[in-house]
Amino acid sequence: LVLWPTNHNEVLKTITSFKPKTSADHDEISSKLMKFCANELASPIVYLINRSIYQGVFPTKLKAAKVYPKLKNGDSTVIGNYRPISLLSTFSKLFEEITLTRLMGHLLTNNLLLDEQHGFVSRRSKTTAKVSITEHLIQTMENTDTTIAIFMDYSKAFNSLRHDTLLRKLKNMGVKGQTAKWFRSYLTSRTQAVEVTTVNNRMTQKTKSTEISVSRGVPRGSSM
Repeated sequence: LVLWPTNHNEVLKTITSFKPKTSADHDEISSKLMKFCANELASPIVYLINRSIYQGVFPTKLKAAKVYPKLKNGDSTVIGNYRPISLLSTFSKLFEEITLTRLMGHLLTNNLLLDEQHGFVSRRSKTTAKVSITEHLIQTMENTDTTIAIFMDYSKAFNSLRHDTLLRKLKNMGVKGQTAKWFRSYLTSRTQAVEVTTVNNRMTQKTKSTEISVSRGVPRGSSM
């Protein structure tokens, strides 16, 4: 896989495809703001993405995630009732969408994805997975055969993934050289900080934790 350069039209099309959300990470630039300034931002973003691809380096400033606790249900004083929501830079998401287009094209063209995979594949979902296994079970019953199914759920799978394992998998799929260097840079040296917003007497106050390094896992909220 070789990451080829992007251009003005591709960047503009990608920005236009974003939902106009007002949420933002540390840089306070939301997708809604980026869409509003798309024509002015497209050219400098093209330059930045192409420099990133050429050098095999993902910008350090885009590796920081803002995490806020969202109440799932129940008592708001119980920590276990919250789940972490990561907000990534809108610029980071733009870099990722451009790169993902090239990665998925490589995987699909070379038939590197299993036909049984339904997650994170275009035009597939939990529904298509259910239909597939149901068809298999019906066919097995008609042939009076036996089917054994094993269902597994990995706890905190996205958070515990080892970077070296993922990079080795990418290498086996043909991601090498400068492209592999880019993905290594993208995955490593990431940081995150928790931000909590409280309202007291109609006054909004934001409290931010100390940034910590993230040595495992993949960025939550990323299309990659």
